[in-house]
Amino acid sequence: MKKKILALMICLISFLISNLKAQHITGDWYGVLEVMGTQVTLVFHFQQSDSGYSGILDSPDQGAMGMPFNAVEYNDNKLILREANIGAFYEGIPVADSISGTWNQGGQSFELNMYREKVEKRTYNRPQEPEKPYPYYEEVNCHLLVNMQSFSTRASGARDSTAAAVLARKGEEIYFS
Repeated sequence: MKKKILALMICLISFLISNLKAQHITGDWYGVLEVMGTQVTLVFHFQQSDSGYSGILDSPDQGAMGMPFNAVEYNDNKLILREANIGAFYEGIPVADSISGTWNQGGQSFELNMYREKVEKRTYNRPQEPEKPYPYYEEVNCHLLVNMQSFSTRASGARDSTAAAVLARKGEEIYFS
């Protein structure tokens, strides 16, 4: 009985290992490349033929569609893509329904993970007009200094250190520190 269970486990492990090595990359892959605070959607399209794999790169945010990869190498569960026209290459490792990798372009490297399903860009909460209550202490001093007004802000709870000060006359800024 133990021999049968052991043989079954060996067959199952062999089957799983062969499936991991035979990961198919054909089809569409979606990812978001983040470069210096800007997010760019990239889409890889792969096809397999008797001669190997071929692929196309789309960058819909930049209006660049249908750029063929010059090389698509997929060996030993490692994917390498080259796009000479834009001086870029990608190296990744497929795992299940994702590819974990790095996009290289212009001498810089950026993490880029690709997925079978479309990926949404991250949204950041960066209000340009903050709403009260502010996360800092605000004080406006109006003194009879020939129509001058001073305004200062301080970090919350730190009432003895000024973070910014403005001196204005009739709405015109004349001093800022």
